[in-house]
Amino acid sequence: MPSQLVQITQQDIALVFDINQRTLQRIEKGTSQDPNTLKHLQIILTFPDVAIWQLKQTGSRVHKDVLTKLIKYFELFKLNN
Repeated sequence: MPSQLVQITQQDIALVFDINQRTLQRIEKGTSQDPNTLKHLQIILTFPDVAIWQLKQTGSRVHKDVLTKLIKYFELFKLNN
């Protein structure tokens, strides 16, 4: 998950990607199987352009440094794949 790689909070990930934080916690623990949220995460993690687009739409919800870290993460991911 990007939050571990760029050292941001679960709350930040939840805010910018429109995911309930409790659901995100359950997914990370392996106790949630919400198909809609899992598909949403799969799309974000598979298609960095989608993640970057969403970050540009919802990035004002988090600190500018967090947004910058996430955009850089997904841009680098895009270059390496």
